[in-house]
Amino acid sequence: MAIADPTACIKPGSSLHRDVAARGTSVYFHGDVLPMLPEELSQDTCALSEGVDRAALVCKIAISDSGEIGDYEFIEATVRSRAKLSYFAVDRYLNGQYDELMSHASPLETLYQVYRALRAQRERNNLVMEDRQEFRWVLNDNKQIESIEPTEKLLSQRLVEECMVAANRCGARFLASHHASGPFVSHPGFRADRAEEVRKFLTLHAPELADIDQTTVTGYRDIMRGLAASEQTLPLRTMVNRLLTRAELSCEPAPHMGMALDCYTNCTSPLRKYVDFLAHLQIKAVLQGSEAKVVDPHTLSDLKLRLSACRSATLEAERWLASNYLKRITSDTAVVFKATITHVTSGGFTVRLDDNGLTGFVDLRQDPEKFSYDKWTASLTSTTRRFQLDQTVELRFLGAEPDTAYQSRFKPVEGCGAKAAAPER
Repeated sequence: MAIADPTACIKPGSSLHRDVAARGTSVYFHGDVLPMLPEELSQDTCALSEGVDRAALVCKIAISDSGEIGDYEFIEATVRSRAKLSYFAVDRYLNGQYDELMSHASPLETLYQVYRALRAQRERNNLVMEDRQEFRWVLNDNKQIESIEPTEKLLSQRLVEECMVAANRCGARFLASHHASGPFVSHPGFRADRAEEVRKFLTLHAPELADIDQTTVTGYRDIMRGLAASEQTLPLRTMVNRLLTRAELSCEPAPHMGMALDCYTNCTSPLRKYVDFLAHLQIKAVLQGSEAKVVDPHTLSDLKLRLSACRSATLEAERWLASNYLKRITSDTAVVFKATITHVTSGGFTVRLDDNGLTGFVDLRQDPEKFSYDKWTASLTSTTRRFQLDQTVELRFLGAEPDTAYQSRFKPVEGCGAKAAAPER
């Protein structure tokens, strides 16, 4: 894998480097982008463009027929890309619908077999994120949502992602083996302060998993797989999400429980992510015979704050667009939305609309009925109604306010969530 290397163009400690660090990431927002790097660098000077020499960090990996990652090597290199292929064209070729890429058949077929082997190996031995329906927003000339269309991730995108995961795993191993000061991406799994609650949850719903050590990579993997495969009517795998931590950046290698890997980092997107940019600096320091000590806790703490601010701003902007769209399509008629409950709290529940993937909140604190919250079944129950995780509900849009970061508010239609009538004696 040849990865574009902007660190070859940007001197450490320079004003441009400081500006890149201050941005922390490129922000992508439905057709628009606020780039981390100047466009001249990200789109031209540093990009692995077709037919021109470019600086790259190459990760050379030996992969067995069974998808196991063997020996690997990082190389500072100059590369020349043979062709600029699009995701759509490659996807059509892989699905047998496009013959114009036949001149690239040999590398594409080989790459597809590599993808299949890597993916199968991860599915056997690690944890792979479950697929869910994705949606694409179509914006009008005013950059408001005109329509929302269901979409599927392309096979070509899956192929590239799997290769990136392999390179990232090698990057983490390389940094760890040379005692680099990071950056590593870790995921502690279950919250340490909720260990007893996790054990009680498993004892109640999946007793065969209760004695597994939840603090080890294999133990966490086996628990999550067991919950996902459970034949119980309750959505156990989703219910346990409230007991999980978030992924975090660290200077020391640590397990990534969410992927069931011993260590992990990000090094494949340095044109748009500062974490990956730092990983390049560290890897190249080792290759050049220096200590990999560019990263420190203060650097990662500052980066975490910047990334959090970007996520919050993007989320609020997306919610604002979504609320404007919902307001428009419900202005003339009493539209009823079908939705799925994705999270339950003591005050209400979060929903995802089935037809367009938009999310919102149903606040039951002002409801005339009093609801009782049961964290062990992820449900809210009143005298006449019951709402539970993964339940399908019918809702009407109420609006969105700036003081709640434009989170869309909904209310259940009359009769939604009604308990079944007790049988007559």
